[in-house]
Amino acid sequence: RYILSQIKSGIVIIDQHVAHERILFERILRILRGGEQSVGQQLLFPQTLNLQVDDFVKFKEVVHLLNKIGFSLRIFSGTTIVIDAIPLDVKVGREAQVLLDMIDYYKDNPEREFDPMQKVAAAFSCKNAVKSGEPLSQAQMHSMLDQLFACESPYFCPHGRPVIVTMELEDFDRKFKRIT
Repeated sequence: RYILSQIKSGIVIIDQHVAHERILFERILRILRGGEQSVGQQLLFPQTLNLQVDDFVKFKEVVHLLNKIGFSLRIFSGTTIVIDAIPLDVKVGREAQVLLDMIDYYKDNPEREFDPMQKVAAAFSCKNAVKSGEPLSQAQMHSMLDQLFACESPYFCPHGRPVIVTMELEDFDRKFKRIT
């Protein structure tokens, strides 16, 4: 759930899910704003997905943004769409669920302060970040920390939750009753 790292003054505790969410959010925003190229993986067998009418309406609003981040999506007929390719961060076999989750997120979060690009980036990062408690190797943790501290805003996720908490040595000393 958490990545711990010792620093001179104590310990830094990083929520792995929220950290990865921040990393993905900033990367997707760079792609959507044209500052970075997206890479998608072509599906061996394109998948069809039947959407509810209200989901289809939202899908049409953001399909151009979804295609920009690595999806290759097209309307087949009625409210049925075809998924031809997915972003590298989406696990094969989860593409339909990720897309439905993103559409739901987009529908359920009508914040006016977020522009459509930010909403798509927030939905993608929220649904594709490593899960809390998912085992990570040392190399994955180091890579995540490097990417996190390269972010413009590494301290909070797109929803405002803290990514990093610091515990000072004095806090530990109090817990172990070394000082009062």
